[in-house]
Order: sequence, then structure tokens, then C-alpha cells
Amino acid sequence: MILEGQTDIKAELIILPPTAIPDIDHLEGYPRLYGKKLITAKTIYDKATVHGFVYHMTRQQIRRSFILIPDGDWKTYHKTHYREEYI
Repeated sequence: MILEGQTDIKAELIILPPTAIPDIDHLEGYPRLYGKKLITAKTIYDKATVHGFVYHMTRQQIRRSFILIPDGDWKTYHKTHYREEYI
């Protein structure tokens, strides 16, 4: 996600206890790989307003490797552009 982007994105809302945040930060590579920001969003199902954190690319990361996902759906993009193999 790019904070200055002009398109909608699809994301998952995961409710976690506050004690899990340091582990999730580590998993997402925050702050080394990604920034983190509290945002307000609307759900696609009932348009409810929710607040949550998003991990986003930093300007440095964007310069190194930028992929535009036209419809904002990373999961669909990943499924159609990468093959996952399990051993």
C-alpha cells in the first residue's frame, strides 16, 4: 500500500489483542521494511466504519521495487502471477 495512492485497496481486517502487535510488527518487517499507520476504512459488506493499522511501503521501498496492482487486490494478483509450491 502506498499512502499517497489514489485507488482503493482490498485488505483483511484482523482483530488481535494488543499484546500481539509486537509479533505482527516483526512478521510484517516493521519498521525496517514497512511503515505503519492508523487509518479509518469502510467494510465492503455493510460499509461500517472501522479503524485499524495498515503496513505500507516507505518511499525508500517504493524506489527499490514498485508493482502497481490495478484493482488493489494483492491476493488475486499474487495467485495469477506467482506459482506456489509446497514440499
